[in-house]
Amino acid sequence: MYMVNQFSQPPWICFWDLNFYSFNPCLPFEEPNGIDVCANVAVCMYREVGGVDTYYNCGEHLYSDFVYNNDTGYIDLVYTGGYELGDVRHTIIHLECGLIFDLDIEGYQEDTRTVVMTMATPCACVTGCEGFKDLSAGSVLLIIFTVSLGFYFAAGAFYLHTVRDKQGRDMIPHLHMWTELLSLIRDGCCFVLGPCRGNNPDVLYSQYERPSQYERPEYDGPV
Repeated sequence: MYMVNQFSQPPWICFWDLNFYSFNPCLPFEEPNGIDVCANVAVCMYREVGGVDTYYNCGEHLYSDFVYNNDTGYIDLVYTGGYELGDVRHTIIHLECGLIFDLDIEGYQEDTRTVVMTMATPCACVTGCEGFKDLSAGSVLLIIFTVSLGFYFAAGAFYLHTVRDKQGRDMIPHLHMWTELLSLIRDGCCFVLGPCRGNNPDVLYSQYERPSQYERPEYDGPV
């Protein structure tokens, strides 16, 4: 089975055995242009019959319904089409819970004139489509920040290793800056949380040990 997701009308074009199937669960489509057989349909089947391209209306949105499947415990989406031309055909789509959208053709049943498909979709899960709403601005910024930070460390480590021949922790870009930043964050947390512990922040701040380079030399001159 070969499947191409075109994200257009129709979004799914599938090949199974000697048949091609087009399917759009959201919007009606026409295939090919100018032929009334597959006009305003949800599912269209195409095959060559005696060297002639032949299209079959296998379901329309107007004649669709959800049916509970006792065997799988899921809901089946059933389409029917071809009433106007007297060539009635059906499409049964087994809906399954899946993290991504995927469509698979199980086959065409000549005796019942029915196309059988299986579609995995997060909307068939218990939570429905709630987890797949549009991302908020904060989520987008968080994703951009995470990707940028990962690229920064990866590119920096690659440069330091290949150009400057650094090894180990020396491959971390701007290592001195990150070390000082962590130390400043620790001191800031101690300073902010001091009053919560019942301590005077001024006293705590004065008790911090100053680096040796900031210590003043003793004054031996006259008082």
